[in-house]
Amino acid sequence: FAGAAGHTYGHNDVMSFHEPGRPNYSGQQFHWKDALTAEGATHMRHLRTLFESQASSIRIPDQSMIRSSVGSGLNHVRAIRASDGSYAFIYIPDGRTLTVDTASLRQNFNAYWFDPQSGSYTSIGQFTNLASQSFDPPGSSQLGNDCVLVLDTGARLPVQSSE
Repeated sequence: FAGAAGHTYGHNDVMSFHEPGRPNYSGQQFHWKDALTAEGATHMRHLRTLFESQASSIRIPDQSMIRSSVGSGLNHVRAIRASDGSYAFIYIPDGRTLTVDTASLRQNFNAYWFDPQSGSYTSIGQFTNLASQSFDPPGSSQLGNDCVLVLDTGARLPVQSSE
């Protein structure tokens, strides 16, 4: 959600173009070409489905929505939203409770947890647009329990991704 021209799967072996026999400086294990088909790589289709579920031409980064600590490194929370206030996506890498300023949303909104591993959505409920709202992701608060908080002012459920 930090912006760029594209996205790649964030596997250590892919990012470093690791080849066995070369120095191992941060836990690389496999040839980078083999890592392209690791289980996590298959999850990228879910991210694509999430991004295509809403208008991209009006998407802007907006860290001001996050009222809790944004964290750093692998625990960094990122927020993007529609410039017209119709939706927001907030990526939470570690399952921690987050306080969100919803003032930039234009009306009452529906909230969902999006699981980037399965592509499934879980409804949290409908909320009145207040200055801030706390959201507690399912599961424990630990790195790897990542999820996306989806805030949508439309009356529709997000499109389910296919397996």
